[in-house]
Amino acid sequence: MKTEQEIKETLRQWVLKKSKKVQEAELNYATHLLETRILTSLHVMELILEVERIKGSKFNLKNIKPGAFNTIDSIYASFFGTAT
Repeated sequence: MKTEQEIKETLRQWVLKKSKKVQEAELNYATHLLETRILTSLHVMELILEVERIKGSKFNLKNIKPGAFNTIDSIYASFFGTAT
């Protein structure tokens, strides 16, 4: 399993690849992805697939809590943290 840092960086690189609205230097793990429109709702659907790919398993969409996709930190906590 990848480390927390490796997972967050993988997610960060995915966001940079998908969104042309942010420069690499501007994107950190606490940057708001939806509020700042770095990602769209269509990106979130793709991001769900990417999270499942990284995690190596599917998850129940009914268990997603509000704010899960706000930042890279919140994505990590929601899907890879010890609470999952």
